[in-house]
Amino acid sequence: MLIPKATTPFYWHAQANEQIGLYQGKLYVADPKGRFASNGAVTATWRPSPYIRADASGPLKSRQLANPFFTETSIQLPSRVRLRKGLQVAAQPQAQHEPPSFATSTRESYRSIGRSHARLDEVRFGLTNFPDVLGPVVAWPDGTGWRVRLEAPNHVVLLDARHDYSAVRDQLESEGGYALTHSGSLTPKRPLAVKSIEQAIEALYFFLTFAAGRWTGPVLPVGFERGRPVWAQWEFRQLDAWGGTWSWFDRHDGDALPTLYPRFLALWKDQEWRDAIRLAVAYWVLSNRPDPVQGAIVYAQVVLEMLAKRVLVTRGRLSRRAARGLDAGVLIATMLQELAIDPAVPKQVPFLYRWASRSRPRLDGPTAVARLRNRVIHGDRAHSEPPFRVWTDAWRLSTQYVELSLLAILGYQGRYSNRLLVERWVGQTESVPWVGPIQVGATNTPELELGPATVG
Repeated sequence: MLIPKATTPFYWHAQANEQIGLYQGKLYVADPKGRFASNGAVTATWRPSPYIRADASGPLKSRQLANPFFTETSIQLPSRVRLRKGLQVAAQPQAQHEPPSFATSTRESYRSIGRSHARLDEVRFGLTNFPDVLGPVVAWPDGTGWRVRLEAPNHVVLLDARHDYSAVRDQLESEGGYALTHSGSLTPKRPLAVKSIEQAIEALYFFLTFAAGRWTGPVLPVGFERGRPVWAQWEFRQLDAWGGTWSWFDRHDGDALPTLYPRFLALWKDQEWRDAIRLAVAYWVLSNRPDPVQGAIVYAQVVLEMLAKRVLVTRGRLSRRAARGLDAGVLIATMLQELAIDPAVPKQVPFLYRWASRSRPRLDGPTAVARLRNRVIHGDRAHSEPPFRVWTDAWRLSTQYVELSLLAILGYQGRYSNRLLVERWVGQTESVPWVGPIQVGATNTPELELGPATVG
């Protein structure tokens, strides 16, 4: 059986945290009084966090003496830039000039380079710090890697893990930082305008972040027209360094992402839901960092309240006015029941379970989390501080509520990794709760009379 070839990357590096040369040649140094030509280079730099670095140097102009420290200075590209791969640039490229001369460096964002009105038939990009998902094998010149294929109505995305993934992962485990762990491509079923490509890249960024549990996504995309590179984007969105994380997605489940991707895009098309997904993923990533754990619970609560109001109002279960007036715990528990997610505190979080059982009637999960959140925001001198393990249990439960709520809203029917299972192995997954009948435990959630919604 012939093994398909891996996507050929345009911008790439051999090891983690190694800068990538993007351009070398004529540049313009601009300040409030104008601009002047110089020489220099542009590189993708990873430490301390990813940024586009522009370096310029040249003979010092007389008018520069009024601004010798280059304040309010930017470095601009020429109107035409040739896109080149494999460009080797020194760490701080500086040409030698007779004095007086200057050298300066800035952080830049070059949003659109090349033919912004082109219709692109392929886009290639790198993907940072993403797990090596089991899937079909692809061939690199020096080995093999695994492929993830995501198909949408109007395009196909391929994510090919690098052949030396294990070695790069070991380097990241040792040094931290960033690496292009995958070479990716987005191929439209018919050529698309740059604006449409940019929208697809943004959606993929949030989708892959939701899968990984940390900020990740396509970087340094290059667009092709009839096989020629004609457009590029040299800027970085927010990206997280390598490190441990938590997510509903298990890298041994090769079906999860292909199943979810078209459902994600279908909801992404709705402007209001798109805004909600952006916020939900952003706060969920913050809640995925339990340092401190109390702050992570607050972030998860923000997502849950936002999603609850949106779900219950858009489904006609509550009016906007009624949603605003409900207690946060009741509001979230009502949404969970609507989504067929059990709001009872599960015994898999034993410390929170015992703490919630002290109330009469017993607190359900959303109400217990909301009370702990209120202690963080408002303080509570009337009651003793809950043990730390109650907080960690509440964090695990609240972040799982966020994951399951988003998956249910997206209509996902596959399997997920249950973060409430402390001792679980890679590959251990279970069906999402709404694929079968829900067994709702004893809660203090009142039965609400939910009639037709009216806008409040």
